[in-house]
Amino acid sequence: MRCLFVLLVLVLATGRAHASDDGVGVVVVSSTNGSALQADITAHLETWVRKHDRSVIPSPLSRDAVNTIANCFLIDDLKCARGVVEARSKADSVVFARIDSAGKDVTLTTYWFVKGHEVISERRVCEQCKG
Repeated sequence: MRCLFVLLVLVLATGRAHASDDGVGVVVVSSTNGSALQADITAHLETWVRKHDRSVIPSPLSRDAVNTIANCFLIDDLKCARGVVEARSKADSVVFARIDSAGKDVTLTTYWFVKGHEVISERRVCEQCKG
């Protein structure tokens, strides 16, 4: 699990986006129901956002919007996902992380949406991690 945190910091440090508003929404979804990693990564991302002088916007997207974005990712359509954030997000900036696990391999895909800008994304695989 520690390797996921290191990867997450690298992802966010290299692909930092700026918005005019200091508030950032954080959304983390997992392919495995009740993933312990989901809560850990959410807490880690929120802490990271605060350490970078931004406030965390609670529940930036409705459950329906999150499900719609997940469907956009199923068909690998970033334009679709960006459109959902542009139209339905309470925050001008949203960090959306998706955790997919297969056996001991865990893939963390992070997207940083900023209204009016292109999406920044990064995908990392952590081998020998537990999902």
